[in-house]
Amino acid sequence: MKKLIISLLLLCLLLGCDRFHYREQYFGDFDFTTIRTLPDSIDHDSTTTVFAGTVGYWNKDELLIKFKADDSIAPIIAKDGSLTVPGFVAAGGNFEGRFSDADHVTFISEFQSYTTQKVRYAVTGVRR
Repeated sequence: MKKLIISLLLLCLLLGCDRFHYREQYFGDFDFTTIRTLPDSIDHDSTTTVFAGTVGYWNKDELLIKFKADDSIAPIIAKDGSLTVPGFVAAGGNFEGRFSDADHVTFISEFQSYTTQKVRYAVTGVRR
């Protein structure tokens, strides 16, 4: 009986650890290109920045993507590589993203800034 309990505990531990291990393939150093646009501005203001960032652990099933010197996002990642930010969308923003493989990520984020101006980020990342 004792061996059965120990075996069950080990099995539960192994299954629990396996639950989120798929995220680790995405961790690492990435080169990010971010195109920030203000679509509603008269001149359609647009800037492009390049940043040597990271993708790492945040909590539970989230990743922390540091894509600019002063900006990061913590999306939930599904096993198929798709990214979601439920709180962001619930607050009136829009977010779509995914890892096409472990070395490439893209996402688009649209939101209202504190000045109520619409801001759009189109971000691509490639592992270094």
